[in-house]
Amino acid sequence: MQTYCIGILLDDAPPPKGVSILQEMERALNDVRPYMIMMGRGNGKTCYVECAACYALATGKRRFPVAISANARAACNILNDIFRMFQEPDTPFA
Repeated sequence: MQTYCIGILLDDAPPPKGVSILQEMERALNDVRPYMIMMGRGNGKTCYVECAACYALATGKRRFPVAISANARAACNILNDIFRMFQEPDTPFA
């Protein structure tokens, strides 16, 4: 995630708590169990979920990862961010 998400999904490297969240998400993916993030508003929960979904897709651990959001607009934003991760760098994003 440090290589591919910084500058696209994450503005900066995640803080130590963020690193532990990403590690726990990876363990949840490997153990095939659900994982729920409980953090305050504005702490990057959506970015971490997007990173985990990209990891799951890129490594083949999941073909259809599920991220639940508050409403349809937020869900579309999540899907657009994940789509942007897999686009060519020179391709403009609509």
